[in-house]
Amino acid sequence: MAKEGFAVRQFVKSITQVTALILCSLVGFAAAASEHESFERLEVPAQYRNAVGSAVSLGFIVFQKDFAAATATDEMATRGLFEDKRLRGWVTDRVGEVWRVVYIGDVSGKMQALYTIDVKEGKVDPQTYQSFESGKALSKMQQGMWNARQLALSSAPAPCGEGMNSVVLPMNAGDGTLQGYFVYLLSATTDPNIIQMGGHHRVQIARDTERILGSVSFTNTCITLDKSQNGPLLVTHSLAPTPEEPHIFLSLLHDRELFVATVENDLIWSVAGLDLAIIPRQKDQ
Repeated sequence: MAKEGFAVRQFVKSITQVTALILCSLVGFAAAASEHESFERLEVPAQYRNAVGSAVSLGFIVFQKDFAAATATDEMATRGLFEDKRLRGWVTDRVGEVWRVVYIGDVSGKMQALYTIDVKEGKVDPQTYQSFESGKALSKMQQGMWNARQLALSSAPAPCGEGMNSVVLPMNAGDGTLQGYFVYLLSATTDPNIIQMGGHHRVQIARDTERILGSVSFTNTCITLDKSQNGPLLVTHSLAPTPEEPHIFLSLLHDRELFVATVENDLIWSVAGLDLAIIPRQKDQ
């Protein structure tokens, strides 16, 4: 996985030489794609399976939470959510089999729940809508996620695109004990043809939500991909030897297969939602 820190990370290999090799591979790859060839897909090598498994698991949860929040907020907008000047944001909590989106605002100087609504299997259940005119105290988990979100946003770099969404993941030990939080800060766009590949970050927050323990930037630039163009959606990744959480998240979000060329090991990866594979380069076939 990527090393911690928003600063640009350096590599042992010469970035210029390795990138040149990757680009040569991609030229052949793109040419094959334009001829509609069926690409062979190889299993993930053993040395990368742990990293890939972690990225897939985390990326899937990020997608689920982000999708639930977006779906719920579309519904809430029709109910006048954004006319409530007390509103400060929201967090998404797991309650049984549903995602509960909790809209939080300032009630007499204290952050409390203003509204909640549930999302199950990708759909809003309008009957679960609740409004708390005088506010409702947040649960311990909701308060922790909110505090973690606010701390992460206080250190966030400038977003790429048109804004930045946040997704908070409580991180538990094997026995279920809360260890802290991962806060994903995801640059976003409202253009349906654009995949915002750059501007995504992960911030690790301590259990007491008072300290930032570390942070990761998944890219160094505000790169985008255009879904309206013909051909494969290709991107290079120079900060880790495998695809990471944003690649899984974005593939699921846009329902498109992404091809990720990792500079460190000169590999081309297929990322099709939760399915990852290696694409042999032309010279290896």
